[in-house]
Amino acid sequence: MKRSILVSLLALSGLVIGCAHHRDVRPGADGKNRVVTTATEAEKASRGSIAQATHYCEQFKQAPRIVSEGTVYTGEMDENTRKVLRKASNAAILVGGVNSDYDHPVNPVLGAGQVGAIMTSGEDYRTEMVFECK
Repeated sequence: MKRSILVSLLALSGLVIGCAHHRDVRPGADGKNRVVTTATEAEKASRGSIAQATHYCEQFKQAPRIVSEGTVYTGEMDENTRKVLRKASNAAILVGGVNSDYDHPVNPVLGAGQVGAIMTSGEDYRTEMVFECK
């Protein structure tokens, strides 16, 4: 009895994990499928769409053929300002972490870096891709 429950749970978890690899894919009736992903960086959003399309098509022993793809910035602050702030925040965190002042419990460089990182950590890039499995 316990063994059958364990086998059932393992099979169910495998199914859930297997579907999670292409959770954003929307199959189309005409064979043109759509996937929309978001990420903190444009490249990550694009790679995420490609990875999900590839995984989706592999279940049919096929490969994705991209019909169209586009990535847009959807954040609230100006995109160039976000990029500069993100780079400065990463640098501040690195500098603050290496040159920490043990006399003061709060390192202002690290704190500023963390604030900037939080301000730019949203999934502000959205990639929409249409693809076919061939």
